[in-house]
Amino acid sequence: MGQVRLTNPFRSGTRLPPPALRSGGPELKDDRVYLESARRSARVLIDRGLVNEETSILDIGCGPGRLLIGLRAELPDVGPYTGLDVDAVKIAWASRRLASTDPAAQFFHLNLLNERYNPIGERIARARLFPVPDKTVDLAVLISVFSHLRLQDVIAYLAEIRRVIGATGGVYLTAFVEDGVPAEEENPSSYLREWSGPLHCVRFARDLFDETLRDAGFVIRDFRHRDTPDRQSSYVLGPAAL
Repeated sequence: MGQVRLTNPFRSGTRLPPPALRSGGPELKDDRVYLESARRSARVLIDRGLVNEETSILDIGCGPGRLLIGLRAELPDVGPYTGLDVDAVKIAWASRRLASTDPAAQFFHLNLLNERYNPIGERIARARLFPVPDKTVDLAVLISVFSHLRLQDVIAYLAEIRRVIGATGGVYLTAFVEDGVPAEEENPSSYLREWSGPLHCVRFARDLFDETLRDAGFVIRDFRHRDTPDRQSSYVLGPAAL
């Protein structure tokens, strides 16, 4: 990838999305809490050795650019960044307020059906979903994305991720996975908290989810059970040898 650099927003004031565009709980309406959450997500990637100043990042389910904001704060010179999301309003804000002043950042709307975030989108098929060339991404990031997708859509996303990451690239993702539970369950009762509305929480049996990852052409490099603030589990993946 090219060596275009991100502009450090702290030189001219941090641009944060309006509270109405912030998903993830009411506490994130507070600017201080939101910014710390963004920085925490960036530090996770840095501390696990997944990003450095040369890393090209594909942020799937980017919302209004929370991870980008955190990366700029923690590692201002990180490499090119692309954000994708099914929510057109969030992408419009990020394009207007973040990418417009940052030559290394770009955002794209994915008009894909999601009953929670884009109920009028197009049904997901196993075809070219992402506007990203083959094997050009060093790190794909999916924070709380598969927690709102059914397995058939997870499979489609994984196929696209496998297409776009390079031979030495990696994936960081979070998901609700547990041992000894039904294979796939939407809004499971009495699990961590109460869930409401379509696709608020999709939980997978870990053996099924791990098998799905391997079938998609990945190896699991690291797994940490319930290690995120909302008690999702995290995975670090690499491409399996062809």
